[in-house]
Amino acid sequence: MSHGDCQAKEGMDTTPPIIEHERQHLDAAAVAVRDSPDRRLEKIQAKNASLLARIEATKAKRVELIAQLQNKDAAAIRSRHIKLLHDYNDIKDVGMGLMGIIADNRGVRVSAVYADFGVAMKD
Repeated sequence: MSHGDCQAKEGMDTTPPIIEHERQHLDAAAVAVRDSPDRRLEKIQAKNASLLARIEATKAKRVELIAQLQNKDAAAIRSRHIKLLHDYNDIKDVGMGLMGIIADNRGVRVSAVYADFGVAMKD
């Protein structure tokens, strides 16, 4: 009894996985070839319609997101952020000045006052 006969009797598939994959690919290609030109055109048109619907949905989402923006003008947004940064820096300067005054009144270093208030020196 040959090796192939032994495998066949045991019911094992003797087709290597790579060859099986190629056969499946060829079977799928044969089905595509059997499709009539009209059927292929219908499939392409259906795919195009699907893609167009996705494009329209994406455009609608874009319009919705733009509408949600508070201020659509980039220059105005930039100006607002710069103003907020200036305000933050002014407040921070006042806070650091107050920490310095507290440190002088206590006769300690500013870092000790920062630690008392739970503020890191990097803040």
